[in-house]
Amino acid sequence: MPAEALQTPDDEQGETEISDQTELPVKLDSLEVGGVRPKVNDSVDVSVTGTLTRIVDDCAYLKINAINDTDIGELLQDQAKMSKDTGSEQDMMDMAWQMDKMGMSPGGPAY
Repeated sequence: MPAEALQTPDDEQGETEISDQTELPVKLDSLEVGGVRPKVNDSVDVSVTGTLTRIVDDCAYLKINAINDTDIGELLQDQAKMSKDTGSEQDMMDMAWQMDKMGMSPGGPAY
């Protein structure tokens, strides 16, 4: 994939861009090879099932239906549940910044 960002259907509203930094939620166990789970920075193969929604020049755009045979709705529910349970990375950074601003340590007072 080239380094430049690809336009998405939402770009007309200025909401979404896909780039070489875009992340895709995938069930970890669906990436196992020979029973071995991959680690961060490992290269993996992913299968995407989708519906072709439009063609612009030589680029086809897909609405994702499933990733590695897991329905996209299930993946998004799992991702939302995890974000709700743990808070987003941005929420954690905001909380740490607020605590730092107040002179507090996230681990409590240092005695």
